[in-house]
Amino acid sequence: MKPLLSVVVAVYNVEEFVHATLVSFDRQTIDSSLVEYVFVDDGSTDNSLRIVEAWARGKNNVKILRQNNQGAGAARKAALELVSGDWVTVVDPDDILDRSYFSAIQDFISRDINSVADMLVTRVMVLNGSTGRAYDTHPLGYRFKKGSRLVSLNTEPSCIQLGATAVLRTSRLRDNQLTYDPRIEPTFEDAHLLGRYLAKSADPVVGLVADAKYFYRKRPDQSSLVQSSWSIESRYSTVLEFGYLDMLLSVKSEYGYVPKWAQNMVLYDLVWYFKEETKQHSKTAWISGNLRDEFLALLMQIFDLIDADTIRDFTVNPMWWTMRQTLLGFFKRDYALNNRVVQWGPDKTDGSNQYCILTFGDEPNLEIYVDGLKAIPSSDNFTVHSYFGVPMMTERNFRIGMPGRTKIFVDGRAARIERAVTKVSEPESTTNKYSLAPKEKPKHFVNSSLDRVSGRVPFVGSMTRKYSLLSRKLRYIGTRLEVESLALSDNPFRVSARAVSNVVSKSRASSLSVKSSLQAKQLISLSSTQSVRSKYHNAWIVMDRPMRADDNGEHFYRYLYSKRPDINSFFLLKRESPDWDRLNAEGFRLIEYGSDESVLALLNADFRFSSDAVAEVMYPISRHKFDLTKSRFIFLQHGVTKDDLSRWLNPKKLDGIVCATFAEYDSIAGKNSPYTIKSDQALLTGFPRFDRLHELISNRDEEGDLILIMPTWRQYLRDELVKLDMPEQKSRAFNDSDFGQNWLQVLNSPELRDLAKMHNKRIGFIAHPAFSELIQHLNIPEHVEVMDTAVYGFQNLLIQSCIFVTDYSSVAFDAANIDIPVVYFQFDPETMFGGGHNFRKGYFEYERDGFGPVTVSPSDTVTQIRNSFEDVNFMDIYSKRAKETFPYSDANNSERLVKAMLDLK
Repeated sequence: MKPLLSVVVAVYNVEEFVHATLVSFDRQTIDSSLVEYVFVDDGSTDNSLRIVEAWARGKNNVKILRQNNQGAGAARKAALELVSGDWVTVVDPDDILDRSYFSAIQDFISRDINSVADMLVTRVMVLNGSTGRAYDTHPLGYRFKKGSRLVSLNTEPSCIQLGATAVLRTSRLRDNQLTYDPRIEPTFEDAHLLGRYLAKSADPVVGLVADAKYFYRKRPDQSSLVQSSWSIESRYSTVLEFGYLDMLLSVKSEYGYVPKWAQNMVLYDLVWYFKEETKQHSKTAWISGNLRDEFLALLMQIFDLIDADTIRDFTVNPMWWTMRQTLLGFFKRDYALNNRVVQWGPDKTDGSNQYCILTFGDEPNLEIYVDGLKAIPSSDNFTVHSYFGVPMMTERNFRIGMPGRTKIFVDGRAARIERAVTKVSEPESTTNKYSLAPKEKPKHFVNSSLDRVSGRVPFVGSMTRKYSLLSRKLRYIGTRLEVESLALSDNPFRVSARAVSNVVSKSRASSLSVKSSLQAKQLISLSSTQSVRSKYHNAWIVMDRPMRADDNGEHFYRYLYSKRPDINSFFLLKRESPDWDRLNAEGFRLIEYGSDESVLALLNADFRFSSDAVAEVMYPISRHKFDLTKSRFIFLQHGVTKDDLSRWLNPKKLDGIVCATFAEYDSIAGKNSPYTIKSDQALLTGFPRFDRLHELISNRDEEGDLILIMPTWRQYLRDELVKLDMPEQKSRAFNDSDFGQNWLQVLNSPELRDLAKMHNKRIGFIAHPAFSELIQHLNIPEHVEVMDTAVYGFQNLLIQSCIFVTDYSSVAFDAANIDIPVVYFQFDPETMFGGGHNFRKGYFEYERDGFGPVTVSPSDTVTQIRNSFEDVNFMDIYSKRAKETFPYSDANNSERLVKAMLDLK
């Protein structure tokens, strides 16, 4: 008997997951004779093949092929030659199928009585590999809102499919000699085939099988091919050339043009590149040189085949307004943006009108007239939007405070002023000319015509509906528990017990939430009473982090407390913080972080200050329950911003950011800035903590005698150590890493030991908190003192220093501000600025702008430390740089910040 459906499974090193996939095959409710399984082992080096072979024993509907490792596309291509079913689909061997997956496909095929569907598409549920929970959150899930249906892509071009869960007609593939292109890896090999397949039909029709649920596993370690593919060169070359570009050209050769559905398929995938690029810790940050040039050149060719209207109307993979405008302006030059001025509407605070103009080349000449009179913007700010290291669009935002009829001229031509439209409607499901036969009625169905027969039948109908609802709920619960059990390889009874426990926990949490909401309303009411307002009115609330002080926040508050008693200031900190007793003894007006008192204070505050800008310090109380918009948040910063932090800071609502150097200020508020921060929000006052440094250095009795070594941390190493349980394992991984080997060589250097002894110096090492627990397991020599900043205080250590050795730390600015020599040991710049850490290269060039020599090996580092002691001219160039870098080198930074705040207020 010829099978209805052939299932292709390409297997490569999935021994941890494939058992769950095979079990889900066994549990299918369809007649097993209707399904054929074709496995291709793509050179697995683990037990994957043996697991599949053991499962296949005794089954006459399974074929297994073995080949050397050639990639998923090559494996699927080989499998297609062996399939014999009417239809063929692909299942990845780490995913799970719902019990009725194939039955739902069979049912849909039988309901398509005119056989109009060219391709069937199943519903993808996103499976969390850590928890086993599945969610209907796939970006293309909207297609199933109206259930199972037949869709013409010509009338609904947003109803696209890119993944392997498509079900294709085997005869169509063979008649047109269509198969996978093995050159396309690591992604898009499926979509490349699907696009060419659909183009063989003048009116391609997709069948949406809403009841066929495919559980796509997202591995917690990001090890799947799709999840890890950002680090593979071919994703930026062959995927574009042989995947996106070839598919569009192939489709164009069939039709004479590229239909919108094909454009949408490629644009959907391309948007992920741009979204990944906007992340602070982006997996695309590493591409550069020839690979980046090739990538951008291919992008240009691809966008030539995508219409501007497609980009403007695209919602399949939602993107924010500025990204859409960048794609339109940079890649579609015929889209007239240079003379478009967008009006954002009046400002709620002062009534001024906000505008922006988008440019893609040289800055145009801008002239503004209000009622015929030339006007000057009350504020004028620039943000450069860069992707893959290329400035693609400049967004100029300006504000006009004068009322009246406004006319704006760009390069002498009147601009068309339009209202900003940032939201594009989601694609609507259209009425198609194709329809499915109705589903077969279930046995418990009660015909509505019976409602007219007797008075008791409505009760029967009501019971039937309740039974149907209960039946659906039970099926949902059963599927959820079954999938979770398979995904986690866990006992179903334990999974069920956890589910019950979760329900109880949620019930308790809901009860607590209600109680919390009532308490919040009481605190809001209390905050406006006379007694509370008299205590906290116009308060300045200062903090560093919930559990730590000793940064710009602490130093700024100390100034307020001692020098500005006229300002109603408080310091926010958790009571269990190691700094609480110290600051309390000093006389700080402490408020416990998270307390009711903190709510009352913050609701009456004028300003909130912190040296960090994460949510827990920007919103120390729930922003969902309490309105903090009456106060302004000022980011004091943790260190000088030398790298590009725009992707981290731009989404945040900052009312001010403190700057310490000319270049930093210009990078944040200048014309070529990637930041959305306005020029009047950047405060060039210097850091409050510099005040204390200058006081300490001026009171120092003798020269520093400490060679202070403090490397920054590596995110890739942290991720690796997190996976290990035992300290000994972590120690071994640390010692074997480039980071560990290089820095331990410096610390263990006999030359450094002898140099310190010769010059009567000490060697101090500050370990990052992320690996401080490993110190006892590391090979650190006895003559090196491991120094804990929580015990000594970083500033106290710095002023004892005769030289500061680091790699990328912004604390080098602190050292330079008080003229302490610096040495930068950088053995891995490509990794650090290529996505291996949360650094993105900014304006600061260490060779050009740094405050000391840059070394690349442990021996070079020791040599430069020696030079700092023995070369009398060592500091000449670096002292000159420091003087040109800082606008202020004094102890008056906090005073300037207070003045800036009073002006802002």
